[in-house]
Amino acid sequence: MTEVKRIIRKDRRRLNYWPKSYSDKAIAFSLLLAVGFSAMYPQYFMPPLLFVTGISTLFLFFYGINHYTIRWRNLDQRSFEHRLWLNSMLFRLIFVGLAYMISFFLDPGSFPFELNAADSWTYHGNATVLMQYDFSEYFTVLKELIKSTADYGTPIYTSIIYKIFGPVTFPVRFVNCMLGSYTVVMLSRMARWMFSADHARLTGIVAMLMPSLLYFNSLQLKETLMIFLVIMVLYHAVKLTASNKIDIRAVLIMILCSFLLFYFRTFLAVIVIFSVLVYFGLNALKRKRVTVLVTLLLFTIGTNIFLTYYGFEEQAKTNYNERTDFFSRNITDKLGRVRLNVETGLLFPLYTSGAVLSPFPSILVMEERNVGTVSHFQNEIVRNLLYFFIFLGLYLTIRFDFRRTSLLTIFVLSYLYVITVTGTSLIDRFQLPALPVLLILFSVGYLDSDLKWHKRWNAYIVLIFIVDVGWNLFKLHVRGL
Repeated sequence: MTEVKRIIRKDRRRLNYWPKSYSDKAIAFSLLLAVGFSAMYPQYFMPPLLFVTGISTLFLFFYGINHYTIRWRNLDQRSFEHRLWLNSMLFRLIFVGLAYMISFFLDPGSFPFELNAADSWTYHGNATVLMQYDFSEYFTVLKELIKSTADYGTPIYTSIIYKIFGPVTFPVRFVNCMLGSYTVVMLSRMARWMFSADHARLTGIVAMLMPSLLYFNSLQLKETLMIFLVIMVLYHAVKLTASNKIDIRAVLIMILCSFLLFYFRTFLAVIVIFSVLVYFGLNALKRKRVTVLVTLLLFTIGTNIFLTYYGFEEQAKTNYNERTDFFSRNITDKLGRVRLNVETGLLFPLYTSGAVLSPFPSILVMEERNVGTVSHFQNEIVRNLLYFFIFLGLYLTIRFDFRRTSLLTIFVLSYLYVITVTGTSLIDRFQLPALPVLLILFSVGYLDSDLKWHKRWNAYIVLIFIVDVGWNLFKLHVRGL
């Protein structure tokens, strides 16, 4: 497949690996932010275990990209994907161990789940109840346990594993590691089909080491399985379009995974289906490709049958109404129940811009319940630093190659719009489903721009540093500290 057009002339110098100098800048940024704030406000310094774990994760990510993009750049596709999966499993299992250790030492009451665990205990409790029943009775029991069908997925998934291994958490997390590692491979293949081998290599390595994916992969939350289902749909959509063949099996997988997404997050399922339909439509009509058109019809008919038969249309409407009421409640909770009137619109610009650059890292522990947020400060730092190249990639795909890359851009922009209007753009968990696709766009922005644009990353680093400092000062101010 042809690569996306360059943002500059093709004779300009470009990089196909991540230099150590870039890693040095990123680590300097991270240390200055984390150590600087901790020195200024030592009374709010995070637990040392979290600090060491977070900084170590940052070193692993930035120097790991440098190491693997150089060491693996001459591997053939099969060898690369094999090593990618094995290393992804290794890193994910290590982070599972770290998650257990952090919970055990810092919040024994939540062990074996994450700090200040809430949802994990709920999923575990519901799964423990479900495992005592036959599969035929699951939905009857779930109606008594859970209000919304959008929360059925994780208890069902967890209970199936509990039925096999008993109500212990490690087998669930091990399966999550397997799913997460295969997701990394699928992302790499998507980048290869849509762009080039260089894009596939960079996307896979970044996804393998991405702190947010490693962090949530180590917990017993629904994000890993939910992302797996999303990428399964998008992966087969790209595969079908690239192969220009009618593959009934792939279409059925897409329909099934889209259907299952309604049991995890309704609006996400709607966005995925919408993105795929538009993508197939654009690619079928532009070149009059009969195979893509047939695939579009099959997917449309199949999803419509599922939605109508299982009543997900009403569920989507109900979910939307609930989300419109979530905005003000989320702001109040996020800022520590500060008495701010949302109707004045003072915070709406913050949340709107937050969808673009957020979530921002929280460095200081100002309240006990704030420890969970601070525990993944490294995730936000990495994402903030990568967004520069993600923006470039988004611009390139929309400006020069929208039709062929429309699946990525429509999904990302639609998802960011929804989490903005629902006031969840500053929450790491709600940003996560779009992250894997953003990593493909990162590879486009990084590889398809020359060193002139790369130098502008320095100015961006200064800008995002000011934003991150302002965010932490703002959180101190609204608490009167």
